[in-house]
Amino acid sequence: YFLHIDAPVVCNGSPLSPTIMKNTPGGSCPGQDIMLYLDPFYQGSQMTYQWYKNGNSLPGATEPFLFTTVTGPDTYSCALSCAGGPQVFSQNHTLTLNAPATCYCIPMSQYGCSAGDYIQKVILNTLSTNNASCGSGATGYEDLTTNPVFTTSLQRGQTYTMELHPNPVYGLTFAVWMDYNDDGLFDQVNERLGYTAQIQGGGVGYLSVVIPCWVPAGPHRMRVRGIFLPAGGGVAMTPCGMQTFGETEDYTITISSTQNINLCYSQLQLTCLIQGYTLPSGLMQAVLSNSGVAGANSGLTDTVTIELREPLTKAILQSKKAVLTTSGTCTVKFDYYNGNAWIVVTGRNSIPLWSASPQSFASNLTYNFSTAANQAYGNNQVMIAPGKYASFSGDLNADGIVDGMDFQFWETDNNNFANGYRTADLNGDGIVDGLDYQFWEQNNNAFIGESKP
Repeated sequence: YFLHIDAPVVCNGSPLSPTIMKNTPGGSCPGQDIMLYLDPFYQGSQMTYQWYKNGNSLPGATEPFLFTTVTGPDTYSCALSCAGGPQVFSQNHTLTLNAPATCYCIPMSQYGCSAGDYIQKVILNTLSTNNASCGSGATGYEDLTTNPVFTTSLQRGQTYTMELHPNPVYGLTFAVWMDYNDDGLFDQVNERLGYTAQIQGGGVGYLSVVIPCWVPAGPHRMRVRGIFLPAGGGVAMTPCGMQTFGETEDYTITISSTQNINLCYSQLQLTCLIQGYTLPSGLMQAVLSNSGVAGANSGLTDTVTIELREPLTKAILQSKKAVLTTSGTCTVKFDYYNGNAWIVVTGRNSIPLWSASPQSFASNLTYNFSTAANQAYGNNQVMIAPGKYASFSGDLNADGIVDGMDFQFWETDNNNFANGYRTADLNGDGIVDGLDYQFWEQNNNAFIGESKP
């Protein structure tokens, strides 16, 4: 052959704004690889290109075409210029996503289960299949999502034992996924229910399936793959990759709207009192109502922050806000936690209380700071009535100590006749005045501060 190579053509003038085209018609699916290109296509040795996704430049995307993976209904554009001339932007192109139900990959197979490598039985709660032969043939894929017989309902926070039976002759390695967020993809990290080792023919593999508490209620697609000796074992199996021998089955599983509360949440029933708010009766002021907070009622006192802290490092594990009733009680739902943790309660203007020791959490726990001084670490409470103890008031700047730095906050509000929901209102009557000062003075003189491990 004889090749004739022409000198490069230098672009000329300012290009017109092109349209972005996609190499496949219609919508796209998350995870799909696509190519975007410009129409018209401008050539020239001094043409420059820069692609953008949702207004952000894409590093290295400097060709008149772009290979990318679909992540959502993203908007793409491209800036181009000729020989350092003015920059021209293409028209925006926003990807249209197909319905997730149409986006599930169809697993590829060389031989499927035509040689006898089929899944004989899948058992999960009330779902139970029993195949006597290969139903999917050489394709190795069977969609059972619309079969009303092969389905079941599962509960969030519950643990189930799943049975996976290979055929009587050939062993299989299993992996299982469930599309919790219904996006048409099976995520390897958050949506894989588990995998097995190679299970010999006629045997059975078991998976312990825990349905997370965050899974939305409703129907979700579950994929079960059984492959004969997959490379890398079960951990390396993917929901969409090529298989040689084996079978893949899809089912519809319904997650019920109810949940196992004992496994989804750790519930703390707490009682604590705050010195300045507590009346001679042993009940606390209706601080929110006294302060004019909208929607408050006479049975509520004030908001506190409740933390669970790791026993050794004291690091915050979880933090929640709650409103104490006038009797000092509140119920807090933490994310499920099975272990020991310090309980730390902090009010807007009071010294933090630490539990006497780390408390054991699993499902429900009751803890009452108010029954004795030693219910708080270091006995760091004040007796306000016989058998009644409360956290010290006066820490207005939340630094864990009552001192002169707090006084300035009270003084400013007092001099301005401040009222309403004010941190310096230590007795919770809705006004900052001398009745609040007494709590600061008493605890400042006693060098009161946070006591913690």
